[in-house]
Amino acid sequence: MLKKFALLIFILGFSTGFASAESIIICTDRANWYPFTFRDKGHSAGIHVDIVTKALVTIGYQPVFTPLAWKKCLEKTGTGSYNALVSGSYKAKRAKSLIYPPDATTALKSKWRIMQVEYVLITPAANSYKYNGDVKTLPIPVRAPLGYSIVDDLRAKGLKVITNNTKRNLKSIDRMQKGCVITPPENAARLIKALGLGDRLKIHPKPVKSKSYFMLFSKKATKFDPPEIQKIWDEIAKLRDDEQFMQQLFEKYD
Repeated sequence: MLKKFALLIFILGFSTGFASAESIIICTDRANWYPFTFRDKGHSAGIHVDIVTKALVTIGYQPVFTPLAWKKCLEKTGTGSYNALVSGSYKAKRAKSLIYPPDATTALKSKWRIMQVEYVLITPAANSYKYNGDVKTLPIPVRAPLGYSIVDDLRAKGLKVITNNTKRNLKSIDRMQKGCVITPPENAARLIKALGLGDRLKIHPKPVKSKSYFMLFSKKATKFDPPEIQKIWDEIAKLRDDEQFMQQLFEKYD
């Protein structure tokens, strides 16, 4: 009887704790920015959403996500309809209504970013090509992960891009010994090592794209004071620097 009573108290205590967790209302871009943020069956999804979810749950919040058109997401968070958004890069215009980490305007890689969204270039090691920042000089064929936003960016600049998963892309340029692969650095380092291609493929030091993205808070929604916002950013940073956790996320979406 005592054991049953203790179990009941435990269950009630857990349920009450969960129910009393403070909710935080967050909007995300509904556009397909795979694998970082996108809409999946009407719900917010992606690596940035997963990082923020785990961070908030860890410190006792219950996140509620809503995917919206990006312009509307910015507008409604700015006016206080949402507590925060996931995720945005720094723009002076946005900073008028949204709260950024203190180093957002000064650091190339903010300490409190959700992630530094980067895409690196990989070519055969025997190829003497050096990337200078001009994507129009990229060795062809250009390969990138299927569904990733970088594909649209490159195509908008007039490049023909072959899409497949990163593992197959790397195998293709290794077999052909020509062309290039563009992919997030986390995928690049992990898969090159796993495929045993460290001496056959090289990652160029200059990224094709690099920008810090943040969880941004509304200045109008006064639910969170600066110390609490900082606590959330600190927890996000802790998860982002957890190599095992991040590897699992990239494997999930690769």
